[in-house]
Amino acid sequence: MLAFTYFLIDLGFCIATASSSTANCGVTGNSLPCNGHGSCENGACVCNPGFEGVYCELATTSTAPNYDYCNYGGELHGNVCQCRENYSGARCETFTCTRNTDCFNGGICYRENLFKGSYCVCPKGFSGADCNVMSCNATWDNIMFTTVYCNNGGTCHMDEPSSLHNYYRSWCECRQNFNGTTCDKFTCSTKSGDGKSKTNLCPIYSKDDNGQLIQPNCESDDTIGEYCGPCPSHRGGLDCGIVYCGAEEVNGEIVTCSGHGHCMWNFCFCRSEYLGDTCNEMPCTLNDTKCGTHGTCTLYPDSDSPLGYCKCNDGYIGNFCEKCKDPLKGHPYYKVESDGRGGYNVKESTTICAEPACIIDGLVCNNAGTCVLDKSTNQWGCQCDQGFEKDPITRMCIPNDGSCFRIENICGGHGVCEFHLNPINNTAKWECRCRPFYMLDTVTNSCSPASCFASSDSTAACSGHGECLPTFECFCSKGCTGTFCEKCGLSGGTIAGIVIAILIIAGSVIGFCIYWFLFRNKMKKGSRITRSRLTDAVDYASLINNEDSGHFI
Repeated sequence: MLAFTYFLIDLGFCIATASSSTANCGVTGNSLPCNGHGSCENGACVCNPGFEGVYCELATTSTAPNYDYCNYGGELHGNVCQCRENYSGARCETFTCTRNTDCFNGGICYRENLFKGSYCVCPKGFSGADCNVMSCNATWDNIMFTTVYCNNGGTCHMDEPSSLHNYYRSWCECRQNFNGTTCDKFTCSTKSGDGKSKTNLCPIYSKDDNGQLIQPNCESDDTIGEYCGPCPSHRGGLDCGIVYCGAEEVNGEIVTCSGHGHCMWNFCFCRSEYLGDTCNEMPCTLNDTKCGTHGTCTLYPDSDSPLGYCKCNDGYIGNFCEKCKDPLKGHPYYKVESDGRGGYNVKESTTICAEPACIIDGLVCNNAGTCVLDKSTNQWGCQCDQGFEKDPITRMCIPNDGSCFRIENICGGHGVCEFHLNPINNTAKWECRCRPFYMLDTVTNSCSPASCFASSDSTAACSGHGECLPTFECFCSKGCTGTFCEKCGLSGGTIAGIVIAILIIAGSVIGFCIYWFLFRNKMKKGSRITRSRLTDAVDYASLINNEDSGHFI
């Protein structure tokens, strides 16, 4: 059997259009349909001998000529290709990834089995062997180096990956009356059934003084073809779909230049206190704080004026960047400070515009961080505030003060740490929200199986007197019994010890009392003898004295 090896050549594309009964292949730059190595039939490439692949991009070395170029950005030095990292082969046709970081824009390195090579699985919006090509707003066939934009306000869409693993086919959804692969053609009329008369398809954008709708006519020009006209004064374009001077209907009237200027020659001339293409910006200076925390005051280029405008961060709009570009991405954020006792006081609340990847239960980064774009991966994520760190599972921010992980795993490995607001006293805290069939143990700040709680009102697993085992039952501490360790009494040895202690204390008290009684009686008896002897001596002395004086008692 003859063995063939393949190498990739410049990738082309093959399409079929609704305007032709036969397949029609588009070209970009110097590219040829099916890379010049096949024919496009019914919207698919039929390759010449010696070539294979969806777009005839694979050439067999047994029959293909020696192409003097390198694939995927490799550089040709003489007749040898110097390939980019992770690419190999005579013409840099082979890509192999070994880790996720080999794939750009958040792609994942995937290997089906040991017998197949690895490749990058790209997120929607990116393609290429290493996911380095942005698809939407760029390609409609989403193959490298074939960039075709959607014109006239068309929207780029992507289908699911094709058999090329990570190539998303992109296509243009055109606005009304526009057609063609890139929405570059316009038609505003259709022929009636008899083929003689035409139906006007121009859209209606304005009313006359009587409130009646006005439809532009479908005109034709040898140079530009069909177009709608005349357009209302504030509109232009083939279908009158281009709005001049930011015109919009307010209370039934057309307002231009945001109501802060005059529209002349399709340009706004703004009043002195307003700036911008549609007079929708108010000036700021470099030293003021008008732009808040979601924008930066930026001076106009080539201008000596000290006045500038608020250049808003991604996702924000408004004169002072105070609104979300997409209202659905606006989420509450509560500014808090620690009370020093494990809780937090709410200082103020604001609205932050954030991507879905940064939201948990309607809060931005669990109310403990900022939603930022990682330019190296082009993915949104949370940048945690000081005193907080990322939960490795939810990727949300949690406090590192032990609020949710006083044991080894966060919430015992059975829950997530969430921000909770108490609007009554304006306080907040982070605590565990447990998964189904688990409850919060306030003693350990973790989630334990519900089977270890005595009731739904219990706040501690095993009544706080035991450990909930992996078998979902309680192992009680010494001295406690019961299914939930709810019965805690004294052991026999402890009781005996207490009785002995009481007897010893009682004996000591009784002995002391007996001793005190005997000692007291002895002291009283000695006192009476001494007093009697003293009285007799006094009487005798008195008698002697009386005899000496001649008196008798």
